[in-house]
Amino acid sequence: MKSRIPILILTATVLLCSSPWSVAASLTTATGRWAEDAFGKARPSEPASLSPPPGEFWPGTKLPFSFVYDGKVSDTVLHSWTREAASQDSADRSEHSASWTDPATGLKVSASAIAFKDFPAVEWVLRFENTGAADTPILEKVQALDALLSASAKQTVVLDQIHGDDCSERSFAPVERELKPGQQVALAPAGGRPSNGTFPFFNLQQGARGIFVALGWTGQWAASLRRDTNGSVRLQAGMELTHLRLHPGESIRTPRILLLHWSGDRLDAHNQFRRLLLAHYLPKLDGQPVSLAIAAQTFNRWAGGGRPHWATEAGQIAAAKGDRDLGCDTLWFDAGWFEGNFPNGVGN
Repeated sequence: MKSRIPILILTATVLLCSSPWSVAASLTTATGRWAEDAFGKARPSEPASLSPPPGEFWPGTKLPFSFVYDGKVSDTVLHSWTREAASQDSADRSEHSASWTDPATGLKVSASAIAFKDFPAVEWVLRFENTGAADTPILEKVQALDALLSASAKQTVVLDQIHGDDCSERSFAPVERELKPGQQVALAPAGGRPSNGTFPFFNLQQGARGIFVALGWTGQWAASLRRDTNGSVRLQAGMELTHLRLHPGESIRTPRILLLHWSGDRLDAHNQFRRLLLAHYLPKLDGQPVSLAIAAQTFNRWAGGGRPHWATEAGQIAAAKGDRDLGCDTLWFDAGWFEGNFPNGVGN
């Protein structure tokens, strides 16, 4: 009986070390150090503290964003700009800030990043500011996320996402597609509404590992996933179109980027992503999640259509009473209540 005790201890140790919790903890540490390498105190000339090993399905040591300034790609100019960086720790996160300033024109590019200590996740947002005395040269093709993910051509890469809303039975339905070598997928909503036709959250999976990508933007965004013939994946995301100058003192920001690094079961990863959103993004009041309104939304019920009394006081009072009886606490009176429908009847 005594001889079994070391075996039991060894078995428990092996199970613990290979558990999902230990894997998540390891990814959290690696993600945090990657964020510090990209946005924190480490200088670009210093060795990365813990870069992803070769073949890891995660951005490498290159800065995970790009832009074109005065006809030059950012990779070719940022090394000659003035760089400043700082980091600070709190209980549940490490915050990093970095900036690059062009000594010739005064364009300042700032990155604010957060690496969470309880999830293998990192977020960042970029800002461009003209600190000079004259208009900047053209700033264009800004990609708030621009990363190359390593994979061999023999490995399967799957894009796991949901449809956006298009007022049909397909709204928010899940969809999967394989991204084969040589293929490219472009995502962009319609009409400046961020979830119209597609959705700004998606999961890119390679085997039993992957990355959740989320864009925080209330306007027109775009994402591109291009798989090279060698198997690697080029992942880009940001505003759909940027081609502009900044006047002195002007500034703009990019969409916020959130990446969650996962390994193991995909459904467990989905739940981990939900827990991340609940823990760090869901609005709270006194530490508790805020109860959101239950709204009945109405759209395109214009007076000349099937409900001629819709755009009247009596019609809306009747609708409000019906919504209340259904358990709703908010009446959402959307566009299309007028003659001509939406958008032709909007007027000027």
